[in-house]
Amino acid sequence: MLKFCFLWIFILLLLFVIIHGVNFLLPIIKNILKLSTISIADVKPQTIFDTVLKNTNFAIVYITVLFTVMGITITFMSAWWHISLKKLEKCYQDYEGFRKKSALEAQLTTAKTYFTQGEFAEAWEIIKSLPDDLNYEIPLYKARILIHKTPSVFLTVMSFFDKALLFPKLTNETKALIYRYIATAYREKRDYKKALEYAEKAINENRIYWTAHNEKAMALKRLGRMDEAIKTLEKIIEEDRSFIYAYYNLACYYSLKSLKKPQLKSIAITYYKEAIKLNLRWKKFAKTDSDLDNIRNEIENL
Repeated sequence: MLKFCFLWIFILLLLFVIIHGVNFLLPIIKNILKLSTISIADVKPQTIFDTVLKNTNFAIVYITVLFTVMGITITFMSAWWHISLKKLEKCYQDYEGFRKKSALEAQLTTAKTYFTQGEFAEAWEIIKSLPDDLNYEIPLYKARILIHKTPSVFLTVMSFFDKALLFPKLTNETKALIYRYIATAYREKRDYKKALEYAEKAINENRIYWTAHNEKAMALKRLGRMDEAIKTLEKIIEEDRSFIYAYYNLACYYSLKSLKKPQLKSIAITYYKEAIKLNLRWKKFAKTDSDLDNIRNEIENL
């Protein structure tokens, strides 16, 4: 807005100088023409010279001012036009970038939907051609999809996780999320020490990330450190009683421990009841979960 004001000021100044200059120069020109028609015998030469010189000097000053103002105005307008064109070009580039990014993000959203539905091949077909440098979610989901679709390409999966971690300005919560998925990948590869290591990294980034604590408990259980796994899960419940995975896993772990200590069966059943109270879907999982075999008869009719 300020630039437009200056532009109009320069234009008005230029018009003023031109109009004033014309009004001033016309009489001068008329006088010079009139003098040229007068006989030299009627006018003294010195008078003619003084009059012409005086008028010419004023004319030169006005013409100089006129062209100076015109030059400044044209320079200002050229600079303003150049800057405006640059801004317009940048706006166009930003729009094209936004349009392209929006299209890519729409594809990512579609791939994530397929992934959530368990259609891993379809998800991979959509996401595989997306550039890894758009945002951290693209390499992250490429890794997650490949874990399920092609578990044998574990090194490729890890390379995608590494790319996700290399993005600048990742929040602690985002880093925790990526570390937790790496832990899951190692657990599914049955490398439980690495799974535990990355679960703890996730917890260090975000202490209240309960899914990472749950991942840690599962790794501890696989390493035969059942008491530590149970302690980890019970700590989750102490701080967040709505975290349903902890209840179900505690039911499983206490069920396993009750093989040697039958008195722990009641604790396992209690945790199982809490799990299905929060979400009935655990009944479906329980039907094929061998960890619950020791309390199978007690929970079948719940």
